[in-house]
Amino acid sequence: MSQPMELSLEQRFSIRSFETQVEKMSREQAQEV
Repeated sequence: MSQPMELSLEQRFSIRSFETQVEKMSREQAQEV
């Protein structure tokens, strides 16, 4: 795999929103404990 992995804007957006969602969930759980 010599060529760099190209992500489309749609893929980047979905990944970004997923990471934000996970981060929010983990923060809420941390506050509950």
